Amino acid sequence: MSAWFTGATAAATALAPPEPETVDRVEAARAEVVRLHNELTALDNEMRSFKQQYRVTSSKYGVLLRVECGLLERQHVEQLWRALLQRRDRTVTKWHAALHEWSGLKTQAEATAKGAA
Repeated sequence: MSAWFTGATAAATALAPPEPETVDRVEAARAEVVRLHNELTALDNEMRSFKQQYRVTSSKYGVLLRVECGLLERQHVEQLWRALLQRRDRTVTKWHAALHEWSGLKTQAEATAKGAA
């Protein structure tokens, strides 16, 4: 009887789907925050390079105050600058949302750990 039972267990184990990996949501959220922060840093470097290339001076709101380029090139430079500002604004919004999500998950995990202790 035991040979039959162990054989059935081995066959059932071989056919059983693998257990899904446990996902640490706090760590996944932190990784997303880090990824978006790195993306913001790269974008900041790109904007700084753009400002140096065209000798751009802008207000704290991103309005171009001075650009050193040809008269016909100014419109193109303004379009590129606005595109950079839009990318920055979208990325900051994503980073801000990811930061709040991570903070909430972290607080929830700490409260759960405190309640279990």
